[in-house]
Amino acid sequence: MLEPLKPELNTKVSSLVTKEGRFVLYGHLFGKSGIDALVEIAMDSQEAGAWGDQLVGFARYNGTRWELRELWDIPTVWRPEGWKAGDDDYLPITPAKRPFKLADLSGDGVPEVVVAGEVGKYYQAHYLFRFQSKEQRLVLVASAMA
Repeated sequence: MLEPLKPELNTKVSSLVTKEGRFVLYGHLFGKSGIDALVEIAMDSQEAGAWGDQLVGFARYNGTRWELRELWDIPTVWRPEGWKAGDDDYLPITPAKRPFKLADLSGDGVPEVVVAGEVGKYYQAHYLFRFQSKEQRLVLVASAMA
């Protein structure tokens, strides 16, 4: 999925939606420490097994190719700006406009990642991740139904 992306060293935070409808957020997500990507990964029913049918992936660009670092079994739910519920796409609440959001919640200059998860009757689950620069990985900090 990330193979077509050939980021340069000065990549700003960018996003795209693949032809399959999967969201990708990539670039210097956590400052100049490296080029990273957050991706929605869809599994077909034969591949899914214990994972479910959708994953969130975290990858890092090593200068020549993308290396997958983390996978989470989080069913992201989002709809683009202007979406309206209909018979063929009904959700009980309006979900997030993007599956991934960067926000510096700790005030340290390095953003945290908020992932928009499953939608319930009155809520949307969100998952908060913190980048650990020493290990160059994302760690789940909390989840909430808000």
